[in-house]
Amino acid sequence: DYTTQLSASAWIYPTAYPSGASDLFSILSNDRNYEFHLTPSGKLYWLWEASTLTSATTILLNQWTHVAITFDTAGLLTIYVNGAKDVTLQTKGGSVPVDYLQMVCSGATYFRNHCMMAQVRFWKKCISASQIESNRYYSIAPTDDMVGYWRMDEGSGDICSDCTSNGRH
Repeated sequence: DYTTQLSASAWIYPTAYPSGASDLFSILSNDRNYEFHLTPSGKLYWLWEASTLTSATTILLNQWTHVAITFDTAGLLTIYVNGAKDVTLQTKGGSVPVDYLQMVCSGATYFRNHCMMAQVRFWKKCISASQIESNRYYSIAPTDDMVGYWRMDEGSGDICSDCTSNGRH
């Protein structure tokens, strides 16, 4: 169950910021009660039910940046940038119904033309700050508490393989 706690991380390489609401770079989303994306101002934005959190750090263009989010059972939302805690928000906690997962969704052309991603990981638990920092530079073995793990190292094609046993390709 990843409705009461979760973690997600990815390496992103934007070459331009999204130009508007129709061209957001969504890292994870279902467009209803949760989303994690890069905004036109270069900030990370996280919506979890009625709570929102925006990073203090601006994601720089034309370089790889590691981004991560966590949500713990006490309701604490946290955004990390390059392994360091960026911002937090205490919420009321509780569960949010998560009925499906979209990854790397965007407007018609933004993602394809202006961003790359690698090592996208999604856990059904809140991982620690030290785990985010220590694992960000390494490919890790999939674990039972992962919802999905997409290394994005296929080399070609348009399908990203989930290397967990969940098979979310």
